[in-house]
Amino acid sequence: MTPDDILDERHRLMFSARLSVIYHRRRERFFEILDRLVKCVSLVGGSAVIAKIASGDALTLLGIGIVLSSTVALVFQFSSRATLHSGLAKDWGGLEKDIVSVPASAMCEDALAKYEARAVALDAVEPRYLRALVADCQNELSRATGSEAAVRPVPLRKWILMHAFDFEAPPPTPTQKK
Repeated sequence: MTPDDILDERHRLMFSARLSVIYHRRRERFFEILDRLVKCVSLVGGSAVIAKIASGDALTLLGIGIVLSSTVALVFQFSSRATLHSGLAKDWGGLEKDIVSVPASAMCEDALAKYEARAVALDAVEPRYLRALVADCQNELSRATGSEAAVRPVPLRKWILMHAFDFEAPPPTPTQKK
């Protein structure tokens, strides 16, 4: 590899690590919010039932809401998913820190191979990623680095549902490589 190839590969690995940190932090926050929301519904609903402030139909609807939200939380394990993504974000952040700790001028093929192996190992344990969310994270990173030309807007309907469903990512802009 030429020195320029090594620098390009270093940059690619750092970008990938930073993107993964952003992605997993977002997933962590999403699942934490869902977990808190379910707990809130259960707490409010349970309090209403105990206090008997609701009458007939309202009490039934409250009970249904508690059962549904608790079932969804149990099935989808929001709390454990948040913990998983938190751990992955920390691991990817550690990889990025290790890459950055080696000055670009001192980076060699052996070090790159070691970092690439760690990235592949992290990829192997990650849950399937959501493409529209990845595209939105790439947009955030592109904006942060001043690369506005690389931004691929995610349509609003996909943006709203990007944590729940896997959508095709927006196509690259004409100036981007595919």
